[in-house]
Amino acid sequence: MRFGPLREFSSLIAVKLTKTFPYLQNVVLGSGLAGSLLDYCYKSAQHMIAGGAAGLVASFALTLYARRDPLLALVVALVFTFLVLVPLMLTAFILVPLFAYKSRGAKLSALFPTFLLYLGAYAAGGMRLTEAFEELRRFDELREFSVELDYVLGKVATGTPLHEALLRAATITPSPMLSRLFVSLSGGIRTGIPLSSILTPAYTQMIEEYRAETQHVVISLGALFEAYLAVAVVTPIVLSSFGLLTLLVPAVVGFGAILTFITFILVPITTVAALVVADYLASQVRIG
Repeated sequence: MRFGPLREFSSLIAVKLTKTFPYLQNVVLGSGLAGSLLDYCYKSAQHMIAGGAAGLVASFALTLYARRDPLLALVVALVFTFLVLVPLMLTAFILVPLFAYKSRGAKLSALFPTFLLYLGAYAAGGMRLTEAFEELRRFDELREFSVELDYVLGKVATGTPLHEALLRAATITPSPMLSRLFVSLSGGIRTGIPLSSILTPAYTQMIEEYRAETQHVVISLGALFEAYLAVAVVTPIVLSSFGLLTLLVPAVVGFGAILTFITFILVPITTVAALVVADYLASQVRIG
């Protein structure tokens, strides 16, 4: 059973946030964290109360154990809770949906070819769009699309026309490709275009986008490894030159120490950094 005053307070916060940050409603829905901004505010309020109480008790107990002064422990606990813990929780309240929204968008984009392939197969079999959405919800590999599918089917179940439900879903999904598909499907439903005629251009556009993105990543990887190769070639030359100088003009740091630093520290760090950047660039075109 929900606590009435907390629910009402969460409702007021949700209304204020909607006016101040109009996009936050779509971000929360698209992130999959909650079914509405009100539910997200309510859950966050519960977590903040629990986290604040735990932080207050823990800081009071630790300070009391260290100083044996109840008044000082209470002051420290209040200061820590309201000046440190509460601002951190409020920051997380805003940032968590943004990070979840972006992360889920990357997952949807990676799985979009599979989603489009299954949807096209159902369309070729003459299945209606709502029926196809019902079937797509049953696949484990497409569970990331459950937010949009449930949203559309829920709106249709409450009497919203299908084309309007698709347009609304296009505004909440973090995947640009899925958003464009929903807009195309909405327009096709209004004009009576067959579903298969809409999916064919969408599939072609998706292939072109992946081709362009792959080409961009390949070019970036080429530039990265060219830079790494240049460093790998120039480093021994610089090292040898510096070694000759240290032999001719004694320095504070010996040549052996410099050689050890570059061989076992600098070169491995450069290699790992290059591999991490290369893996990140390659992951941008991963197809699930």
